[in-house]
Amino acid sequence: MAGIAISGILLTAPVLASAGYSKIYGNANEDDVLDMHDVTYIKLVIFGKKPATTLADANYDGKISMLDIGQTKLIIQCKEKELTLIDQADRTVTVPRPIKRIVSTSIDASRTIVQLGEADKLVGVPSGRFKRFETLIAGTAYSQLKELPDIGLFFNPNIERIVSLKPDVIFGIVGSMYLDYANTVQEKTAIPVICVGAPGSQDFEIHQLVDTVIGEEREAEEQIIAWNSDIKIFRNHRNAPGIYPSHILSIYSIFWL
Repeated sequence: MAGIAISGILLTAPVLASAGYSKIYGNANEDDVLDMHDVTYIKLVIFGKKPATTLADANYDGKISMLDIGQTKLIIQCKEKELTLIDQADRTVTVPRPIKRIVSTSIDASRTIVQLGEADKLVGVPSGRFKRFETLIAGTAYSQLKELPDIGLFFNPNIERIVSLKPDVIFGIVGSMYLDYANTVQEKTAIPVICVGAPGSQDFEIHQLVDTVIGEEREAEEQIIAWNSDIKIFRNHRNAPGIYPSHILSIYSIFWL
């Protein structure tokens, strides 16, 4: 039954054209890419030629001005000192640059951080959530996290321990019952909290968001291209001998571990 379920999910998984996370302040024309077209759009907004959009306020100061043009250019050049975006709980959050230390209260975020090769930035993980991974396919990938400080469950985190770890950002969980916790943790720690959802939607948005927050967008782009390739191969040759070990494990680890 598990194989049938996996097959059904993989056959409906999309192949992405772009790996960029688009809900960034500075993406003024609100398309899939933050680029010089957004700089032009902001100029046209200032001159009254285009309607203002929420994301045109690149520096998130409540008004659209030449400062937003400067901030957008910095983002394009990866030289911004901070970045404001909308997380998967529709919360607007500003994160600093660079991100060197991460606390995760979310198993989904922790998994994604490891998949993107950024596990060395994790300094705290959720309570007892990694013990069961020993029985799963990617257990070895998470073994290093078992030695990290336990910061408690998302709905009951150890605030003092989190603060002592001096993270640049905290990853939390999407869901109406967790929204208040995210806001409370952010208020008590004065550290930005980014809420992420489960990767089961297979649109890779969690990977795009996490990598955008960390500031390593190319990592997500390269990974997504590889995963999309495996999905395509599985769709076309799912009954071929040898397809399971070389490709199913790769996709299974993305969506199920």
